[in-house]
Amino acid sequence: MKRILVPTDFSENARNALIAALKLAREIGGEVLLLYVYDKPSSGQSVLRDLSSQLEQHALQDLDQELVEVKEYCPGVQTSLKAVKGDVPEMIHKTVGMERIDLIVMGKTGRSGFSNKLFGSVAVDTIEGSNVPVWLIPEKWTFAPLTRFCFASDLSDLNYAEILKPLCQLSRVFNAQVDVVHFSPDPEYMEELQQEGAKARKDINAVLGELKHQFILAVREDVTKALLKHLDQTECDTVVMIKHEYPWGSKVFRKSPTLETAIKTKIPLLVLH
Repeated sequence: MKRILVPTDFSENARNALIAALKLAREIGGEVLLLYVYDKPSSGQSVLRDLSSQLEQHALQDLDQELVEVKEYCPGVQTSLKAVKGDVPEMIHKTVGMERIDLIVMGKTGRSGFSNKLFGSVAVDTIEGSNVPVWLIPEKWTFAPLTRFCFASDLSDLNYAEILKPLCQLSRVFNAQVDVVHFSPDPEYMEELQQEGAKARKDINAVLGELKHQFILAVREDVTKALLKHLDQTECDTVVMIKHEYPWGSKVFRKSPTLETAIKTKIPLLVLH
């Protein structure tokens, strides 16, 4: 996990995400690509080409100025700039492929504002279409060495050896603990999970290996409330979830207790794929 993409709309929250990405890159020896996606101009073909070129140049100047204003956070960090026209989530996904990006870091909200909701936002659209991890940074969150991750999992039968690589890398770099958490309001389901989920627990345990980690499984009527309580009591730095645990479409993903919890907290959300 070396190449980090930071989409920006030049909002305060986007800048905070950029600062977090730069600090993370410094810790892991990574590099940061700052991306701005601007609207397609509508006009005649000849005018369109000239206007598009001007928009790109202005965007690159704005991106350069953005880096200048946060340069104190990136001594020694390799950075690059990119400005493209088009649909924001679509161009983010294209950039990920073209630039061989390993991680996307972006703010939970942007200049347009989503009232602390991710539903229907660029952030969730990016997560749903991404094939690389996405780290969502809340407004006014200050980066510090990470000490504890809350991995909220439904203990599905997945390829954890591949999916958890980014989490393992971060945990190893920061010597951070990983709490593998699963809450359910259904006692019978939890009893079944204790047996059927044994393989998943065994697989996760093998992947996390020597890293500090623990499993927390419990019956709780309100899953979101239980997750929030756990986060508050343990002072976790980041909530972690796996997008592929919601294979039935975006409606299920957007209504997941983990995503709902992440919206209500003031700590980042790391979505693995």
